[in-house]
Amino acid sequence: MSINKRNLILPRILSWGSLILFLSASVVSSIMIKNNLEEQGRLALENKAQLIQQMINDSFDTYTVRQPVATRALFDSSDYVSAKEFHDFYSSIDVKKNFPGISYVGFSRYVKNSEEGNLIKEMRLEEGHDLENFNIFPGTNNNFIAPIVYLEPDDNRINTAIGFDVLSEPNRSEAIGESIDSGKFILSEKVTVYPSEKLGFIGYLPVYNKKINASSTVEEKRSNVYGIISTVFEIDSLFGNFSEALNSLVLEYLDIEVFEDSDISDNGLLYDYFPTKGKITNSENFSAEVKKSLSLGRKEFTLVVSSTAGLISPSFKIMPYILLAVGCIFGLFLFLIFNLAGSVYIRAYKLADTMTKNFRESEEKYRLIFMDSKDAIMTSSPEEGFLSGNPATIKLFGCRDEKEFISMAPYDLSPEYQPDGTPSKQKALKMMNLAMDKGSAFFEWTHKKVNGTEFPATVLLSRIEIGGKKFLQATVRDITKEKEAENAKSEFVSLASHQLRTPLTATKWLIELLLEEKRGKLTEGQRDLLKEVHGSNEGLISLVNDLLSVNKMEMGKLVVSPKNLDLIDLSKKIVKENEIFCSQSQKIIFSSQKEFLNVFIDSLLYTQALQNLIANAIIYGGKETDIIVSIKNNDKEAEVSVKNFGPSIPKEDQAKMFEKFFRGERAKKENVRGTGLGLYMVKESVEANKGRVWMESNEKETTFYFTVPINGSNSVIKDKIASK
Repeated sequence: MSINKRNLILPRILSWGSLILFLSASVVSSIMIKNNLEEQGRLALENKAQLIQQMINDSFDTYTVRQPVATRALFDSSDYVSAKEFHDFYSSIDVKKNFPGISYVGFSRYVKNSEEGNLIKEMRLEEGHDLENFNIFPGTNNNFIAPIVYLEPDDNRINTAIGFDVLSEPNRSEAIGESIDSGKFILSEKVTVYPSEKLGFIGYLPVYNKKINASSTVEEKRSNVYGIISTVFEIDSLFGNFSEALNSLVLEYLDIEVFEDSDISDNGLLYDYFPTKGKITNSENFSAEVKKSLSLGRKEFTLVVSSTAGLISPSFKIMPYILLAVGCIFGLFLFLIFNLAGSVYIRAYKLADTMTKNFRESEEKYRLIFMDSKDAIMTSSPEEGFLSGNPATIKLFGCRDEKEFISMAPYDLSPEYQPDGTPSKQKALKMMNLAMDKGSAFFEWTHKKVNGTEFPATVLLSRIEIGGKKFLQATVRDITKEKEAENAKSEFVSLASHQLRTPLTATKWLIELLLEEKRGKLTEGQRDLLKEVHGSNEGLISLVNDLLSVNKMEMGKLVVSPKNLDLIDLSKKIVKENEIFCSQSQKIIFSSQKEFLNVFIDSLLYTQALQNLIANAIIYGGKETDIIVSIKNNDKEAEVSVKNFGPSIPKEDQAKMFEKFFRGERAKKENVRGTGLGLYMVKESVEANKGRVWMESNEKETTFYFTVPINGSNSVIKDKIASK
């Protein structure tokens, strides 16, 4: 029967059209997913920048505002503060230790120019201070003078500044005037800090006579100034202290810059913190930048946080390329099976449309999660519990006011147990003591509102020390929406994998139908080509199945069903089933210390782990070598090992063997087909059965080990069952 060539025109058009359209859809979807990942990175950077901005504001308040306020309280508590009292006060608070970034602190008397002589006599008679030769310099025609009379810490290098009139320099005089009128801590313009000759700032805070109060007018404040407190710090030291506070965050690949006012240039750059500069490779490039305003001491700064990498999960970076590869191979199937091009095209188009829709829905969810994040800040100590809480804290926990919040202990605002089964009270005290000891602690926590509602949060505990007393500052952020976003990502992977499996299974059936020659005889060339396509299709099906398994593990939906079984008998069956995959010169040798070993585990997880290790040993062990599977045991656990005598695994690869998507150099060189998920699933399966996994490799042999607890678990393993 002859074939009408005209009947082939439409299938060929559909075949080529389907191929072009599906490849185009795959490329577009890959680009859109990649753009979405970059948008996630930018949103993550915005969130980081907001937290950094808050931490800098808090650090500045702690180290540069509270210190002069404490000094003003010293003067307010007495009619006269002597040089000795001033010195003793600063020795007690230990400026260098408790207020990093501050170079020194001075106090200037504020008097009329006509009273200069009386002030000189008074200071020369001052006890407890070497001021016999006190003089005021450089001398001005101002109506008022403000010479430095006390200067701490007591250092011969800077004591030459005692007697210097701080009103003699215009930029300082302007800041002092604003400070007197407002009663607030005000920063000067940039100055050269003596004796380091580095750039810095001077902050000023006025001390008034007793009759001044909060309702006093500007004129009353100006006429009742007793003195000026000066706080001097170097820019590098001040922002360097901020950097130490920021180290408690994950700042890898972040460049933090602070500029004066809005001058975003080299001239306006005050500070640059880039802990991983020079460690970024071209494959990690991702550029984004966020600007935030800082108002410190009523002086405006600009915070610029930029990132070049590290804000996108490595497992999601590979998704666009997986999608593109699947698109190319699937398009080839369509071209070969041209008589089914129309139906396959419809499925592919629906798949691309579904993926695009899910992508857009996920993008909107992520945007809402990051834009609506709220932070609560509070102080506490292990001995006294909560000491204070900001309005966001009160709102977060649903308290009536701060008084109600302070009356509670940290574990009162938590469920009885944390998700890992640890009592909240026990774990809360442990984390607080850890932060007190190490300086900071960052962890996830399940909190509880006053009404009993539970929610997940991240907690950053930072130790602060004031006047020799240690406290904890906690920053709590509700991550309910972030948790929902993680589930959304996993749902996306699951949906995409399920949608791919349907056409792949149909393609497998059609190829097998052609190979059975039920649609006509095949030439040898056609048969070989279809066999090759069939093998590629099987590889894709394996990849999709592995992705679904990994996704189930990561989503916490892996249900473990342990039961009593004989480990020796189960292992023998697994070995027997895998012998058919050995070459003619290979064989699997099984040995065990006992004939029977009762355990309480999930048999499917155990089978998956042992089968994967045996399969690897068959592939990499050499076609003429044996594979040894053995089981040893003690009172607590059984040790299962799979040994092959192939080439060794390089040391630099050994530490990464159980990571997701990792493939060693040998697998790449020998072009061994695989997904890089097998050993990752071995690790997850073993740990789900409460075991451990590791490996050893030398020039003669490579052995993979994992353990099975003898006593097992007396219930379904808690931490691998979905909470939903």
